[in-house]
Amino acid sequence: MKPECLLISAVVMFSLLISACNNADDDFESQWGKCSDYTYLDDSAQCRTFSVPLNYDEPLGQHIDISAFRYLGTAENKEGQIWFLEGGPGGSGRLLSRAMLRVAMYYPDFDFYSLDHRGVGLSTRLGCSGDNNIGDDWESYQECYSDIFEIWRDRIKDFSTTNAARDLHEVIARSRQGGKKTFIWATSYGTYWLLRYLQIYPDEADGVILDSICTPGECYLDRYDRWNDMVGRQFLELCRSDPVCSEKMKAIAEDPSQAVELVFRLLDQEQLPSECNLMFTREELRHVMSQLLNNWSTRVLIPPLIYRLYRCSNEDQEVINFFRQNLQAVAIDKTLLNSPMLCDLISLSELFGGSTSAELQEFLEGARFSEDVSFRFAEIYESGLWNLYHDEIYAQKLPDTDIPMLMLNGTTDPQTPIEIAGKMK
Repeated sequence: MKPECLLISAVVMFSLLISACNNADDDFESQWGKCSDYTYLDDSAQCRTFSVPLNYDEPLGQHIDISAFRYLGTAENKEGQIWFLEGGPGGSGRLLSRAMLRVAMYYPDFDFYSLDHRGVGLSTRLGCSGDNNIGDDWESYQECYSDIFEIWRDRIKDFSTTNAARDLHEVIARSRQGGKKTFIWATSYGTYWLLRYLQIYPDEADGVILDSICTPGECYLDRYDRWNDMVGRQFLELCRSDPVCSEKMKAIAEDPSQAVELVFRLLDQEQLPSECNLMFTREELRHVMSQLLNNWSTRVLIPPLIYRLYRCSNEDQEVINFFRQNLQAVAIDKTLLNSPMLCDLISLSELFGGSTSAELQEFLEGARFSEDVSFRFAEIYESGLWNLYHDEIYAQKLPDTDIPMLMLNGTTDPQTPIEIAGKMK
């Protein structure tokens, strides 16, 4: 071929390449559209699906869908993107929608993105029909696992934190706009997921925000019940330092901690006044105490509940019965949002430290604040039901990165206590 023909061909090919790139950008934007899925998203949200490898070591093998959504900033010139990662494991990014909109009010020059972790929500959900309602029904749980295993077999191990971190890289890389900054905010297990991403891609983001930190090497969910009871006792110390709370609880015992101990002992001995002995079992009361503790707006109900159980007047009984009815109110159906089975896979594979059910049962006999989450994990682990994976390269290890980090944690957080979060310093 003559040189001038080669030159013309090169120019034509270059023009086609530029055209293809421009079309790719247009195609990228065209794939974002109105969200037609389930609840929690504002009408202004845009959604799209990314196809990613089930196993990144086999890029030409089976692919799965990763569902993402975004809210576009209102400013004409954008600084970049902020990505939001939900925790769990097994929590849907859709649950962060309201928080994202709140932050967007203050940062109109950013676009806000989130995604469902692989195995959750619309990201090729790992689960079975009604798995959010199994509760303690072991037979139904086994049937659910069998249904999942029938579909995925050994590929169930590909729904790991490491692959989810690679998913995050993929969706960011395919959404990032040239010259714009990318920040990532994460909460709870989401921080563990984000730190895994930083292990593999230490320089990709411009900065991260770790909120309620699941510190690798410290964050083991078979310690979850112990954390709850520890923070519950810390909360009772705060009650003792409050004049009103302390004075009320002195009607029961010298300090709030002793008052709680006494009410539990009287409940065990069926010596609470009147009908209050029948209102809770010991197990139910520690579950309720833990549920109240998990939210800053409800934990203030803990001392009044103990106070009313001890006094147990007719008015107290009426109030407590009203309280119990509201505890039992049917919550919003989250079947399409969360994945408890994905939670169990990751928790048992990466976030389980080896506690035995016997050890945890002994602990629970003296606990005052506990949802018995750790005990449940230990029983499932000991059953040998799950086909677990072991990540010797990344699990429970810290990243080596120099990017800026903002770290936030509550001082009385029973799910990610400051005692383990502080190790991130």
